[in-house]
Amino acid sequence: MNEQLDRLEYYKPSGTAPLAGAAAALAAGLAAGCVLAAVYAFVNHHDPLVYLNILLTCGFGIALGFIVSRCIKFFRIRSVSAACVIAGAVFAAAYYVHWFFYVGTVIVDFSGNFSSYDALSVFEIALSLIESPEDCFAIARDLNESGVWSINNIDVRGLFLAAIWLAEAGVLCFFTLKAPRKQAMEPYSEREGKWMDARSLPVKAAFIADEGEFKAALGREDYSALVPIKESETEGEGEAPPPSGYAEVTLHSDSCDAYISVQNVTVKLKRKKKDLSKKCVVQYAKLSLTAAAAISQALGGA
Repeated sequence: MNEQLDRLEYYKPSGTAPLAGAAAALAAGLAAGCVLAAVYAFVNHHDPLVYLNILLTCGFGIALGFIVSRCIKFFRIRSVSAACVIAGAVFAAAYYVHWFFYVGTVIVDFSGNFSSYDALSVFEIALSLIESPEDCFAIARDLNESGVWSINNIDVRGLFLAAIWLAEAGVLCFFTLKAPRKQAMEPYSEREGKWMDARSLPVKAAFIADEGEFKAALGREDYSALVPIKESETEGEGEAPPPSGYAEVTLHSDSCDAYISVQNVTVKLKRKKKDLSKKCVVQYAKLSLTAAAAISQALGGA
């Protein structure tokens, strides 16, 4: 089987990162990241709900990652390393800037009643702190010792608060890097000078039970396992549990090459609601245009 699996060819990014494009992507990401950081710091401090704070942090990271990934796509950066460096720089700059606005927000908030005019005061204080970053982080250390917020009337401070801030940075970093890295890995047509057309086939295929055999079959150019199933087969009727799941197929192609990605979707019924979990079976495996056309016809829904 190993010999059969070795026949599989996968798309590999060329590693190209145009200098001007990379610089432009970095500049655009930094500009957008700093603006979002100011908004995030202001809203995050005034949000009274811990769970909403967590969602806000995730949303901030996802927004940063989305912006950088759009820049990676627009400036045609096909280097995963370059994409991660750009995303990492945007994360670092945004998180650094966020501290000036966060400290400024706390200072204004502690100085009096919150009003609609506090945003301007925060902006002014943040600018002054940017000119003197050592003062900003000295205040941040004081805030860590005294605490900024509490849970059930218990002040969150010291090592516990530092751990929360560290976890916040980790979440932001993860989401900021995730989308740009994925974008840089997507198939790009060096021949035509553009990202390959991506098409998620609308008809679901049968669940791939034996992933190893499926990959071996792909190595033999055998795509018979991609059997279309009816939509009704993926939905439980009444109280009956749904089947194990199905497979989703995505094709990337240009005029000469085609690549296939397949992921299993496991369906579980929990309290009369469907719970879906996805697992990649194969990603960007090369196939012939003839095979791509046949799969597209079988699962294209036309």
